[in-house]
Amino acid sequence: MDFDGTLCQSKYPFIGEPIQEVIDYVKNLAENGNQLILWTCRVGDKLDEAVEWCKKQGIEFDSINENLQSAIDEWGSDTRKISAYRYIDDKAIDVDSIIAGKGVKQTNKNNKVKQMWEFKQAAQADTLNLYIYGDVEDVGIDWVNMTYIESENSAKYFREELSAHPDTKQINIYINSYGGSVFEGTAIYNQLKRHPAQKTVYIDGFACSVASIIAMAGDKIVMPKNAMMMIHNMWNIVMGNAKELRKAADDLDTISEGNRQAYLQKAGDKLTEADLIKMLDAETWLTAEQCIEYGLADEYAEKDADLTKSKEMLQKANLLMTQHIEFNKSLAAQLRELVEPLKEEPAAPKENPEEEPKAEPVEPVETADPIDEPKENKTLKFILALNR
Repeated sequence: MDFDGTLCQSKYPFIGEPIQEVIDYVKNLAENGNQLILWTCRVGDKLDEAVEWCKKQGIEFDSINENLQSAIDEWGSDTRKISAYRYIDDKAIDVDSIIAGKGVKQTNKNNKVKQMWEFKQAAQADTLNLYIYGDVEDVGIDWVNMTYIESENSAKYFREELSAHPDTKQINIYINSYGGSVFEGTAIYNQLKRHPAQKTVYIDGFACSVASIIAMAGDKIVMPKNAMMMIHNMWNIVMGNAKELRKAADDLDTISEGNRQAYLQKAGDKLTEADLIKMLDAETWLTAEQCIEYGLADEYAEKDADLTKSKEMLQKANLLMTQHIEFNKSLAAQLRELVEPLKEEPAAPKENPEEEPKAEPVEPVETADPIDEPKENKTLKFILALNR
């Protein structure tokens, strides 16, 4: 059986939440005398962590990433093929089910990230409910295969969905998001502003970062007393020479100046640009009361928000950030391995150094092409300093 996505939710290189139904099924197999083989792409410490985790769940394996000893004795060891009567894997498709034409799990051949929003037609024919939950992004990352995958959380997909309802007179927008790409979020904000419908925004939990800019598209913003908004200056990850880094900083200043207008346009005379800049610089969390005071919200909701889903969302955000950090650590380690051979190793001292005779002074001789002194490898020093 596989590990990630089978015994636990797929969160590699971390271990996700246990899939209890599969765990109970596997334990029942063992209790009925079946031998268990763990077959996973995990190796080294990650494999040890997985095996230890399985033991805590009450699962002991007869073999790990190898055939059973009885099969090895008969056929030899060849891990390209694991011999078993049953294969348990989240990506497995039963041949009999294919032949019967039923019971086959449908896969998304386009491999896209699940949408963060959901459009629902309200009871009134001219009213549209829009739920914006999760992060705003143009692409997603497959952390298992370390590849980028197409995302449906982008402004492009949002536009396509919104254009399908051109005659809507009222749009109710429900937000619970920790933000994401400022470029995608700004485009979504402008699409909503451009739509002729009356727009009412409800902050269901948190409207953070660029999600707070999307909220500013509402003609009316309603917040429960326990909901919050977070605003800050946008940031980016860049690399390059000094000129390119300075340009990146100047670009951020220019884009930030443009995005401030979304807050100021909504706030009117309740918030000055100078005060807004101070709050953005300080990365400020705002209560519903403060949002109404600054003109970033209009009224309280009748009931407090249920923050259960908001808590789950922030836990997911923390996990995603941890995954990013672990990925960057892994990348840094690989870079160090690449540059290590480039370092000049000092010559080993002689065990019994003998006093060498002093050389007679030699008059300097001019040559047509003097030999240059070794140059400092600034690129190497920068990479090593970056990844310490």
